[in-house]
Amino acid sequence: MLFLYDGSDPDAEAVGECIPIGFPRRDEANQESSDEDAAEVDPSGDSGGLDGDVEPELLFDDGLENGAEAVNHDDAKDAAGTKALALTWLTFLETQVAAAKDPESRGAFDSHVLSASLALGDPARAVARLKQSELELPADYNPPARLAVVYLEMGKLDEANAAAARALLRAYGPRRVRVLETMSRIQVKRNNPGGARQALEDAVAVLDALPPAQQPRGARARLETQLKALAAQ
Repeated sequence: MLFLYDGSDPDAEAVGECIPIGFPRRDEANQESSDEDAAEVDPSGDSGGLDGDVEPELLFDDGLENGAEAVNHDDAKDAAGTKALALTWLTFLETQVAAAKDPESRGAFDSHVLSASLALGDPARAVARLKQSELELPADYNPPARLAVVYLEMGKLDEANAAAARALLRAYGPRRVRVLETMSRIQVKRNNPGGARQALEDAVAVLDALPPAQQPRGARARLETQLKALAAQ
């Protein structure tokens, strides 16, 4: 069985719980996308580390944030078994994308394709899908935001920074916080602590400007933790 956090339960994210789900049908993916767009879901989750490791909630939406927390497998305890399962999952998803009839239907699979690619250890496999979504959904910040993290994982820091900048232009409200956090992580990888700090301070300013009800749970503490980590370097 594959386990992934699909963003359906904000409380599950808070405790790091992974929810077992099956392969999504096209109609399920489309409904998921509609449900996610209907409300501001808390994007907070992982520890906010600064080492450049993937924070999966950065990759997927309610908007940007909610996606695969982990891919695991009861029967395959080793990395090879997990990757084999991820490949099966990814191949299935790619057939579903190919069968989808419109950009919105295809885009509904983006978070799943990305999470499977990361689990496979081959983030580049998601690039073509996300580039197509960015072309087909030019007002949506999700594709460039996801591309930023893919490129960060690939070590393509210039491409990651450019994609994050495009995402920031399209993001709004609390979603801007996560994009700025991604930008900070890119600057950490570029050995630019000043730039990383500025991105986090910008994220704090965005957070401060939001009404309390729109402030993502845990975001302030996460940002403070990251700023302290930078100050300690």
